[in-house]
Amino acid sequence: MFNRSFLQGYCSFHLEDQDDPEMENITKSISSFPETSESSLELCRGDGVKKCIPPLMRYKQLYRTSRPNNLIACVIEKTFSTFLTAIMCFLHDQQAFRASNRTLESDIYGERLCKNLNEFTELKKIGSWQKMSMFAVVRNPIDRFVSGFTDKCLREKVWRKYKSRCAGCKTNLTCFVDKMYDRMYKFAKTPYRGIDFDDSHFFPQSW
Repeated sequence: MFNRSFLQGYCSFHLEDQDDPEMENITKSISSFPETSESSLELCRGDGVKKCIPPLMRYKQLYRTSRPNNLIACVIEKTFSTFLTAIMCFLHDQQAFRASNRTLESDIYGERLCKNLNEFTELKKIGSWQKMSMFAVVRNPIDRFVSGFTDKCLREKVWRKYKSRCAGCKTNLTCFVDKMYDRMYKFAKTPYRGIDFDDSHFFPQSW
């Protein structure tokens, strides 16, 4: 069930400046959301199904492997992805990881030790993958969405440097939700190759 008060509290907690006028705009946007997901469930029944985003789609694949442990991790962005990548790197080559004086916290994505070493974008490129154990870490979708919007659009304000990020909506939550829905709907109808920053962080985890 969708909890509106949770969403308001989460955004408020993670904004550094509680008196920021952006918070007032966000609160107004959230207040217009239904308190539960019942209306969403009704929407996705009968003819309304056509307006809903499909639960499964062929989307980009990100895998991290550990041969010594016969493990394959399916990485989903904004879902423990950086830390999971570091863990799989450690399991891939513990000696090299320790020799580099890294920790799981310091092995940040842009400077990760195992870049292109245990990383794959297709299962078929992982030899004998059928004999390995596969797993993924998933997250409450509302929590993932709110965390992503709060971190990228409100705190980091990535749109200041990259104008198209946050769907070009800056801190406008209603605008962002509408535009991301349009992108998901478009991709579901005709998958496109130009997957961008927002797609990677906000498209469904099940894709």
